[in-house]
Amino acid sequence: MSKVITKLRAYSPNKKDTPTGNMNHLYYIATRTNAMCNEYGSTIFGYYNYNKLQDDITRKDVAKYIKKISQEKNNVYRGIISLREEDAIRLGYDKRETWEMMIKKNIQEIAKVVNVPFSRLEYVGVFHLKKGNPHLHYMFWDREQKINKCYISEYQQNKIRDIITKGIYKEEMEELYKERDEIKNDLKSRDFLAEMKIINIANCDSKIPFQKIKDRKILIKEFKRITKLLPKTRKTCLCLFRQRFENCFKWTN
Repeated sequence: MSKVITKLRAYSPNKKDTPTGNMNHLYYIATRTNAMCNEYGSTIFGYYNYNKLQDDITRKDVAKYIKKISQEKNNVYRGIISLREEDAIRLGYDKRETWEMMIKKNIQEIAKVVNVPFSRLEYVGVFHLKKGNPHLHYMFWDREQKINKCYISEYQQNKIRDIITKGIYKEEMEELYKERDEIKNDLKSRDFLAEMKIINIANCDSKIPFQKIKDRKILIKEFKRITKLLPKTRKTCLCLFRQRFENCFKWTN
């Protein structure tokens, strides 16, 4: 499971060139040669104006709407999510439909991090099947924004990365959690606890984990011999180990 690369940016809605910049960004991501089209030739998917985008939506219509939103002083957030090619292929993220479903399921939590409520959330996305680096560009905004603050903190960036990582690797993480829970349950099982209770010094000879070493003097002597042959860093580690080994048997003297 490799690291997911994410980034989110927003330019001040109070600047003159921000509306044009947001519109041009939409044109840029929608017209790249590796942008994946649907059966109608459209590269854009998402939800705005209270409806899911039509399958045959044109980039001109979307760009015009985004420019209008920007001119109304609303923050338009620009995000990118990138995966390694081998992970994308393994998880099915070499297909537009998979990315579309992923962002649809997680965009609400992503927007919440920057205080955009679900009731006023709108977004669009474009998937680029780039060799070695399949990635998704997405844009979202609050259709009735109340606050013009557009700064995104490092904490918010990391929070969004966590949301996206869990969304993409959900099945693999669930499998890991399942294995972890099984191990925890095994450790708590009555049979295991009962077995641990009967392992004590009195019956060490019959228990492999605590079996007595009768010829410990020979073993200590061998430790000393090996210590002299090791480099300085490893020699220090072995000396510490030997010291602990010797101390653990003092009670038998």
